[in-house]
Amino acid sequence: MNPLMDFLTERTLFIQHENENSELDSVNVGCVQGSVLGPKLFALYTKALKEHLPDYCYITAYADDAYVVIEDKNIVDLQLKIETSLAQHENFLKEIGMVVNSSKTELIIFNRFDPINITLSNGIKSSDQIKALGITFAHNLKWDHHVNHTVQKTTHIVKSIKFLRRWIDQDSALKIVTSQYYGTCYYGAPIWLNDQLSSQSWKRLNSQHYRAIRAAIRDCKNKIPRTVLDVISKRARPRQWANYITASTVIKLHNTSNTRIAEQLRSAAYVNNRQPGRGTFVDNSKLKIGKQALQNRLQCFREIDFDWIGNTNDDNIRTNLKRLFINCNATV
Repeated sequence: MNPLMDFLTERTLFIQHENENSELDSVNVGCVQGSVLGPKLFALYTKALKEHLPDYCYITAYADDAYVVIEDKNIVDLQLKIETSLAQHENFLKEIGMVVNSSKTELIIFNRFDPINITLSNGIKSSDQIKALGITFAHNLKWDHHVNHTVQKTTHIVKSIKFLRRWIDQDSALKIVTSQYYGTCYYGAPIWLNDQLSSQSWKRLNSQHYRAIRAAIRDCKNKIPRTVLDVISKRARPRQWANYITASTVIKLHNTSNTRIAEQLRSAAYVNNRQPGRGTFVDNSKLKIGKQALQNRLQCFREIDFDWIGNTNDDNIRTNLKRLFINCNATV
């Protein structure tokens, strides 16, 4: 048996239009879209890309979604680095037999102030925002556009919950809130759900949250106060969810990871244990994009028992954090 060869070879395709099917044609490149093996095989095939790019490039990729990050304080030097690395990137892909689609190549320059617009020699222009793996990144790392898009997407879910509530009980409806609404609304939350959100975005998230809860418990006329809804639903509000996600992510990074992000975290913050079992993360970082991102993200640590630092049991950390940040010790 040779399962990899069976997976990759002797595949066929046909085109269906209305009730007519074309003849079968053989497929001699690529692999099945949506398969488990596909992204892994693609990663193996393009593994040498990192060796063909300059040392100043940081690569983040999942299958064919690849993002190259380049840093520089001078815009002229930055543009030169971008064009050099992009040319080497394209050459490598062509050498291994892949076709480069320039129209799908996007460029964004992150900075704290006004957007910086440049045009590369191949015609690619920088954008004020891009969408990467379902998350909308703005040039200044503000998240209003992403929140607006998220609220629009979850509006359909809220309407569906209200419709389904005719035939299902309250407990089942609240489970749909957890699985469907939370799953969609808080996708990628460790990246964007933090104190860099504007007050307007927090209000929009809160309003949408309570729309979903009211749909589940059939409070169509908005008579029940939000504090009572919290007790009935046993579901975390956006701010609680933000604290929980941030605390869980940072503790895991601090305890177990040796990634570049974790090293930056350790060098930028330290635990001040002046009180037994308590402490605060103090921001020493000079890299402050927007509203001092690290310092604001770590505000939730004022409520955390710092005996957890060093505890590598993720389940224990998760349970304890839920008791702090989620209403009525509910499972979210």
